Amino acid sequence: GRLGVLSSVQKHRGEGELLARFPECLALLEALPPREQMLVRNVLATIVEGQAWDLEYFAERSSVTCPEQLEHYAYMVAGCVGEFWTRLGLLVLGGAFSTQPEEVLLRWGVHYGMGLQLVNILRDREEDFSRGRSYLPGDDAEPWLEKAELWLKEGVFYAESLHNGRLRFSTVLPAWLGLDTLDLLKQREIPSSGKVKVTRGRVYSRMWKAFLFSWKEAL
Repeated sequence: GRLGVLSSVQKHRGEGELLARFPECLALLEALPPREQMLVRNVLATIVEGQAWDLEYFAERSSVTCPEQLEHYAYMVAGCVGEFWTRLGLLVLGGAFSTQPEEVLLRWGVHYGMGLQLVNILRDREEDFSRGRSYLPGDDAEPWLEKAELWLKEGVFYAESLHNGRLRFSTVLPAWLGLDTLDLLKQREIPSSGKVKVTRGRVYSRMWKAFLFSWKEAL
């Protein structure tokens, strides 16, 4: 069928397998409880909307024009994921999910996802330029480096509030690695070809610290 053709032409092996097994994904979605299924459908719809906007917008333009545009895009493709996990965690675990109220968690979760997306945009800026597109309004990246750092720190606050150790580990690790990536971007005085990348040793160090962090009491 069409999925088989699409999976066979994918250069990325994982994406090809995902397409080939898409019917299994749909079956798993249908097996979820109704409220969880609704959350998954909503977040997927928002992400697809963001991806469609990206394709349509840059088909005619080379740069976003205002901060609000960038922030809305970052919400659609990443911030909504933080919102999704927050609502799912509260739905499944209730009061055992976090020490913080829902409105605080939703704000932190949305900003955390947007911060991770900003890191991707800042890290890939030169590559995107070469493709004739810019996700940053204007030439000054400094305000966005600061905003990304602020939002990722909210991600750390989010992780600190979680009761479950495994959730604390998996939530704090991307925030710390994102902050490390921002540090590398700030240190780079002259634009160079290729992306900045956190070293493998640094990743292992952060994983160990995240493991220790997972045993702490929620704040």
